[in-house]
Amino acid sequence: MSEDETLHALARCIEALANGSEAAPPPRPEAAGPGLTALLRAVDQLAEQLRQLKAFSIALSNGCIDVPVPPRQHLLDPLKSLQASLKHLTWQTQEVAAGDFSQTVDFLGAFSTAFNQMVAALRDKRRAEQESLHLARLASVGQLAAGVAHEINTPLQYVGDNLDFLGEGVALLLDGGGPVEDLGADLRDAVAQSRDGIRHIAGIVASLREFSHPGGTGRRAADLNRALENTVTLSRHAWKEVAEVEMALDPALPLVVCEPDSLNQVFLNLILNAAEALAEAGRAAGGNGRITLTTGLRGDAVEILVADTGPGVPPALRQRIFEPFFTTKRVGKGVGQGLALCRSIVEITHRGTLTVGDAPGGGALFTLRLPLDGAGTAG
Repeated sequence: MSEDETLHALARCIEALANGSEAAPPPRPEAAGPGLTALLRAVDQLAEQLRQLKAFSIALSNGCIDVPVPPRQHLLDPLKSLQASLKHLTWQTQEVAAGDFSQTVDFLGAFSTAFNQMVAALRDKRRAEQESLHLARLASVGQLAAGVAHEINTPLQYVGDNLDFLGEGVALLLDGGGPVEDLGADLRDAVAQSRDGIRHIAGIVASLREFSHPGGTGRRAADLNRALENTVTLSRHAWKEVAEVEMALDPALPLVVCEPDSLNQVFLNLILNAAEALAEAGRAAGGNGRITLTTGLRGDAVEILVADTGPGVPPALRQRIFEPFFTTKRVGKGVGQGLALCRSIVEITHRGTLTVGDAPGGGALFTLRLPLDGAGTAG
């Protein structure tokens, strides 16, 4: 190929490169002078850089933000900056997904505005959910107050009666009246009963305190077995007339990174729902039902089962019962927020799952799965 032919081929090659097509420079003629040789080398380098630029651009457009950057490639400098921005944006998005709504973006123009608006909307939504949860918790504590007062009143009555008896017995001893042996035995029994009553009251108060203020807000490692036991104690007034509660709690259950205060609300709602379902069924069938609470470890997730022997949930309603404002209760008995709030707490706040199915032998079975570390997804 002559030098003229080589120059024409080079022109076609450069034109193809300018149009975005891949083209290789023509071979160097054997008798090419130094000028033509340098030109061929420069076009060859340009073609290679454009090929790398195209490959790097395609990788970024496909979401491969960790694609290696070719060395000494100045044509890629703007794309390198974009790559760094995308990496930082990915990290910020992950932080937002983990609940950090303080992230803002100011380096991607109109996209920054959209991203910041999205984060602000999520922040407002989370604030509304927290307020809703707080109001629900206050309502629950108020709902529990009457039952707790009744549970405390019974042991208080016999503690008061025993104190009256102790006062009379001590007066008799001081006056030297009555058989000392018989009176001493009665006094010991009265003291023992009073101690039992005080322990019962202290247990209720401790459960109420842990339910209302479980070690502060935010995420921390929590004992879910203990949380379930406290909730059962506090809700006793709601289920004691309609059901027996059985607990099969795994003693080796590990601590779970979670928001204990919000999970207490979930446990309470599920137990109260079971009690109400059994109360409705009991009116028709008579007799007490059973609520069974089970915990266990399933892979990298903790599983909590709440089963009852009530009428169950028909398959057609098993998704609808988690919708806000949907309720199957009689007018005046519910507004359809309890289970919707439960699913939001479990699936959005804790990245777990909450489903309903059939309990063995009939009734409803709510299955709650939570990732141990509070960060993964429980399948």
